[in-house]
Amino acid sequence: MTPAGSGLFDTLLLRRLRKRLDGAAQGARAAPPAALRRLLRELRATRPRLDAAEHAAATQLLRRAAPPLHAPGTQWIWRPPHLTQPVASHVPAPPGVEIDPGLKLFHDCPRGQIALVQQRGAGGGAHPPFALVLEAYAFEGSFLSLVLDLPDAGWRTATGRDIFDLAVRVEAERTSPLFARLNIRHGPNTEELLRHIPAEQAADGAAHVAFDLAYSRIDADRIEHAWLDLIIESPAMNRITLTDITLSRRPRAEP
Repeated sequence: MTPAGSGLFDTLLLRRLRKRLDGAAQGARAAPPAALRRLLRELRATRPRLDAAEHAAATQLLRRAAPPLHAPGTQWIWRPPHLTQPVASHVPAPPGVEIDPGLKLFHDCPRGQIALVQQRGAGGGAHPPFALVLEAYAFEGSFLSLVLDLPDAGWRTATGRDIFDLAVRVEAERTSPLFARLNIRHGPNTEELLRHIPAEQAADGAAHVAFDLAYSRIDADRIEHAWLDLIIESPAMNRITLTDITLSRRPRAEP
């Protein structure tokens, strides 16, 4: 049996439905009031199902589009789902609120003049279909951080000799210092690995930074959770567009 929406039978059913709807629209001119009321009830009951089916099909196409590139030997690679499927925008964006599962924005700006919106990306090739846009106006806080939770598959089998590679593409109205921090909680401790993302590389193709766990004090057997912070310094009066983010994990080359 073929999945719903994937076979010839489903296509024929949808074609018949369109013909019946065309016939109902033409017949409505001469139909009595009682028949028109029944028709309206049926159409109103059908519309949510059509919308849901269309949304599901479009979302799956977006999720499967543009798989991120990865180097040979990569054990795990991840692009945040917020770049591959629709998410709600937040204007203004309050601090600490989960904007979407696995996506939070932290800041200490008291005026709340910060917006996080999603827009259509370039798509095609190796580019995701969506981008995340941060807009900050009169920013009076000391920090602004976009927090992305890593899925369990990213850290569950990690060892102390693994390397996490991060690639980021950014467009900005003006240059703001950008940092990436990989946070790994192991037992009662949290290891924080901070890297500077070169702005000129992020704007011209992609900036690549690496987090080498061999230089950390992580107890790999006790890893419980991991997340990535993208930290923006001096974001005031700037529009920063994150057009792509990919994180991958690979073992260190043995000497």
